[in-house]
Amino acid sequence: MISHNSIIVPGTTDDRPRSFAELLNYPGQADRVFKELTLILKKSFIYDQINKGKDFVKRINTEIERKRRGKILFKWFQVLRFDFGFGMIKTFDELPRALRAEIDGNEYKPPQRSNLWAP
Repeated sequence: MISHNSIIVPGTTDDRPRSFAELLNYPGQADRVFKELTLILKKSFIYDQINKGKDFVKRINTEIERKRRGKILFKWFQVLRFDFGFGMIKTFDELPRALRAEIDGNEYKPPQRSNLWAP
């Protein structure tokens, strides 16, 4: 039986349920992740308001749309962390691009891992 705090990560060779904690670098980091995801979500509506107007945002800023965007963000968070092995900062940098692509009906392709090394 899968508990409510477990997720199945798509695209992995091991499709066993995983806890949300496995997505994080350190225990107790969940608050930071949720704050970042919330900020990205809010910025997506600000972007829509700037580009499409306040009336558009008033029409679409519903609970259903917020949940839809949240699911998109969480899906891409999982994919970037598990499938691509991105660190937290790189994941947070890529999430707005992934969300915007899906909102606009475009395909999002994550960047290849960088071969650059930094001390």
